[in-house]
Amino acid sequence: MRWITRFAAVGAGLAMTAVPVPARAAAPEPAVPSDPHHVTLITGDVVTVRDFPGGRHAATVRPGKGREDVRFFTKEENGDLVVTPADMVPYLSRGLMDERLFAVTDLIEQGYDDESSDVLPLILSYKDSGARAVTLHSVNARTLRADKDALPVLWGPEQSAERSAPGEPRLRDGLARIWLDGKVTASLEHSVPQVGAPQAWQDGYDGTGVKVAVLDTGIDQSHPDVADKITEVRNFTDDPSAKDEHGHGTHVAATVAGTGAASDGLRKGVAPGAELVIGKVLDATGSGSESQVLAGMEWAAQESGADVVNMSLGGGPTDGTDPLSTAVDVLTERTGSLFVIAAGNEGDEYTVGSPGAAGSALTVGAVDANDALAPFSSRGPRLDEAIKPDITAPGVNITAARAAGTGLGTPLDDRYTRLSGTSMATPHVAGAAAILAQRHPGWKAGQLKDALVSTARTISGQTPYEQGGGRLDVARAERQALTATASLSLGVHEDGATDSPGGTITYTNTGQTPVSLTLAPSLTNLDGTAPGEGAVSLSATTLTVDAGATATVQATVDLARLTHGRHAGYVTATTADGSVAAHTTLALTRRGRTHKVHFTGVGRDGHPARVPLIALYGASSRDDAYGFINHEDEGWTVEVPEGTYHMQSIMGETSEELPVDTLVVKPELPVTADMEVVLDARTAVPVEIKTSQPVMQEGISTYFTHRTYGSRTITLGSMNFPSVEGLAVTPTAPVADGTFEFASRWQLAAPRATARLGRDALVVRPTIRSPEIAGRKRWPLAEFGAEDVRGKAVVIASEVFGDWTAKLKGLAEAGAAAAIVVGPDGRAMWQPWSPVGTRDPLPTLMITHDRGQALLERAGAGDAVLEVTGAFATPYLYEVMQVSPGRVPERVVHEVSWRNTALVDTGYHESGGGSYGKDQRFGWRPWQEYDLDLQMETQRVVRTPLHRAEYISAGDTQWQHVVQHMHTWESMNRLRGGLTDVPRAYRAGEVVKERWFAPVVRPAATSATRTGDVLSIHVPEFVDADGHQGYAGGSGDKDTTKARFHRDGQLVEERANLRGDFPAVPEDAEYRLELSTTRTSEEWRYATATETSWTFRSGAGDGPLPLLGVDYDVPADLEGTVRRTLPVTLGFTARDARRLTVEMSYDDGTSWRQLGLIPLGQGRYRAIVSHRATDTGVSLRVTATGARGERFEQTITRAYGVR
Repeated sequence: MRWITRFAAVGAGLAMTAVPVPARAAAPEPAVPSDPHHVTLITGDVVTVRDFPGGRHAATVRPGKGREDVRFFTKEENGDLVVTPADMVPYLSRGLMDERLFAVTDLIEQGYDDESSDVLPLILSYKDSGARAVTLHSVNARTLRADKDALPVLWGPEQSAERSAPGEPRLRDGLARIWLDGKVTASLEHSVPQVGAPQAWQDGYDGTGVKVAVLDTGIDQSHPDVADKITEVRNFTDDPSAKDEHGHGTHVAATVAGTGAASDGLRKGVAPGAELVIGKVLDATGSGSESQVLAGMEWAAQESGADVVNMSLGGGPTDGTDPLSTAVDVLTERTGSLFVIAAGNEGDEYTVGSPGAAGSALTVGAVDANDALAPFSSRGPRLDEAIKPDITAPGVNITAARAAGTGLGTPLDDRYTRLSGTSMATPHVAGAAAILAQRHPGWKAGQLKDALVSTARTISGQTPYEQGGGRLDVARAERQALTATASLSLGVHEDGATDSPGGTITYTNTGQTPVSLTLAPSLTNLDGTAPGEGAVSLSATTLTVDAGATATVQATVDLARLTHGRHAGYVTATTADGSVAAHTTLALTRRGRTHKVHFTGVGRDGHPARVPLIALYGASSRDDAYGFINHEDEGWTVEVPEGTYHMQSIMGETSEELPVDTLVVKPELPVTADMEVVLDARTAVPVEIKTSQPVMQEGISTYFTHRTYGSRTITLGSMNFPSVEGLAVTPTAPVADGTFEFASRWQLAAPRATARLGRDALVVRPTIRSPEIAGRKRWPLAEFGAEDVRGKAVVIASEVFGDWTAKLKGLAEAGAAAAIVVGPDGRAMWQPWSPVGTRDPLPTLMITHDRGQALLERAGAGDAVLEVTGAFATPYLYEVMQVSPGRVPERVVHEVSWRNTALVDTGYHESGGGSYGKDQRFGWRPWQEYDLDLQMETQRVVRTPLHRAEYISAGDTQWQHVVQHMHTWESMNRLRGGLTDVPRAYRAGEVVKERWFAPVVRPAATSATRTGDVLSIHVPEFVDADGHQGYAGGSGDKDTTKARFHRDGQLVEERANLRGDFPAVPEDAEYRLELSTTRTSEEWRYATATETSWTFRSGAGDGPLPLLGVDYDVPADLEGTVRRTLPVTLGFTARDARRLTVEMSYDDGTSWRQLGLIPLGQGRYRAIVSHRATDTGVSLRVTATGARGERFEQTITRAYGVR
C-alpha cells in the first residue's frame, strides 16, 4: 500500500514578520549541567548522560562500529533509565543476558561508566560443567574484565537483528548466560544482651572452637577487641592489603566475636570465644564486585573451613537464581557451612537482596532496641514469593569496634563507633550460630538455621515477610532442646488449582526426656483478612518427640479457603506449661490464573511480519514480559498472570524505500483467558507533521508512551537511526485507569537541496561528503557511461550501498557538473551531510531506488534537464513535540501554527575559523526525566554566521538549547562544550530573540551564596550577551584558566576555576576572587583573554553574597563586529553598583582611554564611540564599585571586532 508522507506543507506560513520581536529580557540564571557520564554497553554502543538541575537528564546513544542502523528501546521508571538495543531483545527474552547490562542509571551508580572504569566486568556461566575456563566452580562460571575499546562478541550470529532475521539467539563458546559482574556493598544504615547472649555465656557457650568467616571490608588487626581472634586473612579486592580502610568490616567482626578488650569487656561481641577468618571482598569505598565476593565465598566455605560465614553485604533483589545466591546454595550443600547474610536496607517489600535471596541462607532483617522493625530493613517476600528474611536482630545504633583512621558512622572515641543497618544485625545472628555450633558440634547449616529461626521471638505487629521467624533469641536457641523446621514456602497457586500444597515439619529433640507438644497453625492474608476455617490442616495436632529423636507432621493448605493475596503465618508447637515453644514460618500466595497470550505480526502488506519488540507491563514489574518475532511465520507466546497490561510493540518496515516504524499500542490489554493478539500494522495511522514550508528530517526521531496506573509510572520510548523517516501508531480508546500519553519528537529543517524534473518535484539528499550547492542549478542529465558528461548531472544506478564512490573521480575529471546516485533496491538512502572531512570531487545527491527510475530513463533518453536548488544554510527549523494526551486518536496530525508554536528569532555569531558550528536542542515532557537522542551526527550542523527562524512547540514541554561555535571533526563525537541556555517552556504565539556568542563573551558569576562558613560560588568562564553560559575545556579549544581566593589580603588557595565551595571565617572579613582565562584557537577570535576580580565583605549569616557584575550591550553584527564608519552606542549595566568606569583599548591592552558614560538609571549606562579606520579589535576594561566597598574589575582582550 502507498504510505502517506508524514511531512506536508500547509496553508500560510509562520512568517517572522507576523508578530513584532520584543526586547530581550534579562536572562535568568542558567541551569548548570554536570560533567557527562559515558556508559559503554556490552554491544559497544555508548550512552552519554548529562544531569541538569531539577532532576532532568539528557541522554544520547552513539551506536558501536557497524551498528549504525540498530534501533534502541528505552524504559524510564522511578528515575532509572534502561537502554536496550533491538538486537539484544531476543537474548534478554531467552534469559541469555543479564538485564543489568543495559540498566544505564545502575551502571553509572555502580561505577561502571567510562569515566570510572575502562573495562566492563562480566561473569560468564557455562552449560558444560567441565568447561576448562571455569574459575568460579560453585556457579560453573568465570570472570571477564572486558576492555571497552575491544569488547568481545560473545553471541551470534554477528549480524544485528535489524538487518536480517537471524536464527534462535545463542551464545558462543558454550556459554549459558552472560551476567554483569555487579557491585555489592556493605549493608549499612544494648544489642548483645537484647538477644540473650549473656545467658549463653553463663552456660559456658561463647563460640569457642568455632570458626566464623567475615567477608567484608577487611580488618584492623591492631584493634584490641579482635587482635587475638584472627587466624587467617585473605584479600580478594584490588586494594593492596586486607587492612580495613572503610571501617565496616572491623565493626562487623567485633560484633561477631569481639572481646571488648578496649572497653574493659563492656562491648563484647555475641560469640567472644569464636575464631575469626577475614576475607576482604569489599574495598576501601565499601563496595566490591560479585566475582570478588564469589571468590571469597568459595575460599571461606571450602578452604578456610569456616563453620559460619557472615556476609553483611548485598546487591539488588532477585528470585534466588542469580550467581551469588546460587553459589550460597551450592556451597552450603557441599560444605555444610551456614551463610548468614544481610537482607538489605531498601525498606520496601520485595527488596531482599542477593545473596540473601538464597534459599539456604539465613537472611537477617533489623530491629531497634525495642524490637520495632527498623524502617530501612528490607522486607520480603523474595521475588518468587518465597519467605525472606528468615530472622531479625538488633541493627540500629550498634556500638562496636572502630577501625583506626576511619570515620564511619558516629564515632564515640578512637576505639568505638555506632552504626545502623542490616549489616549490624547480621553478625549478631552469625555469633549466635557460632554459639549453637559449639553447643552442638555436629550440626551443619540446616540444623543451625532451623534452631535459630524456630526459637526466635515473634514480634506482634510484624508480618513473617518482615521478621521471618522473629527476633533472634540466643538463650532460647541454646537452652531449648526442641527445634523445628525453620520455614515452609508453599509457592504460588492459581485459581482453579486442585492440588493441596503442603510440606513436612520436622521436630528435633536433643534433650534427655520426651517432649509432648500441642500444634496450632495460623495463617493470615496480608491484607488483613483471615482465611476460612480449616485453611491449614495438620496430620496431627499433638505430638510427642522422644529424647534424642525426631518426629514429623504434615501441614496442608486448602486453597479453596483462601482469598487472593499473600498469606503467611506460623505452625506453633508448645508444651502444656508453655516452657518450650518452637514455630515454623508458613507462606504461600494465591492469585488469579495465568494465561497464555500468543502474538503474531501482520505488516502493512497483509503478510506475516517480524516484530523486534513486544513488551507487556503488568501491575508490578514482576509480571512484565518481553518478547520478539524474528521469523514472519512464527509468533511469540508468553504466560502471564491474569490482569490488565500495558502492551506495545514496534514493527519496522519499508514504504517507498523509506523506513517506517509502526507502534502497536494497547494501554489496557485485559488478559482473562488464553488469547491471540494480532499486531496488525494495517490498523495504524500515520503521524503527520504539517509545516508551512518544505522540510526534511534533520536528526533522529524519538517517540514515547507514558503510562501511570496503580503504583506504576512508566515511560517507554524508541530512538531510531536517522533513516527511519515515518511513524505510524494504532489508535486507542481512553484509559479507564490512570493516565496515558503518546508523544513524538521531530527535528525538521529546510532541505539542503531540492530538485525538479520538469513539473515533478524529487526528494534528494546530499551525500555526507558532497560539496555545497549554492543557489539554483540547471543540469542536463546523462547516464553513467555516456561519452559526453561535461556540464551534466550523471545518474548512477547503485547496486550496493556505497559502490558509487569510486566512480566520482572519473566523472569529475570528465567535466561532469554533479552526480545523482539512485540507491540500491530495498535500502534506505539517508546519509547525514557533514561540512568537514574529505569532499567528493563534485556535488553528489542521492535518490531512492523507486523514485530514481524515472531519472535513469530520462538520462538514457538524453533530453532532460534537472533543476537543483541548494540551501545548505537551512534558514528555518521546526522543533516539534507532537502530543496526544489521553489516547491515540483516529488521526494523528500536528499542524504547526501560531496556536501551538513559538518563534525563536535566532542569530548564530561567527567566532572565527571554519564557517560551521553545531547545535542541539533537548526537549522534556513534564513526566520525562531523560531527553533521549541517538548520536549519529544528530547534533545539527549550523553555518555561521546565520540568521534562522526556529519554530518551537509551545505548551508544557521544556526545551534547552546547546550551541557550539565550532564543528567537531569526528562526526561520532557527542556535542560537548559550547554555550547552553536555561530549560524553559514557550507560550503559543510567543516571539523570542536569541543571539549565540554575541559579544561580549566573558566570565560572569551566575550564583554566589553563603551557608555557615562556606561560600558557594559559580562562575562560568564564557557567558555571552544573552546570558548563555559555557565552561573552559569543553569545546576542544586550547583553554587555560587560573583562579585565586583571598581573604583579608592573604592568598588562601589557587584553583583551576571559581566553581565550588570556598572556606569562610565566622567574623566579618574581606574576600577577593580572581579569575584569568585565555582561549587560543583559530575558531576563536574575540574575548581571547580575560582578567576578572570580585571583592566583597561577608560575615556570619546565610544568604546571597554581594558580588557585582557588568552586562554588555554591543550592537555587533553576526560576525561579532561593528562598522568603523559610524558612531556606535555601547550599553553597560552594573546592577547594585554606585559607580562604573569603562576604558577601551585598540592595541590589546597596551594603552587605554576612559569613555564618557551617560547614566540612564537603574545601573544602566551608554557610551557613544567612534572607531578609527585602522582599528580591528576593541578591548574593554570596566570597574564597578558598591556602597560597602564591593568592587568588580574585568578586562576583556579583543571584546569585539571593527570592520
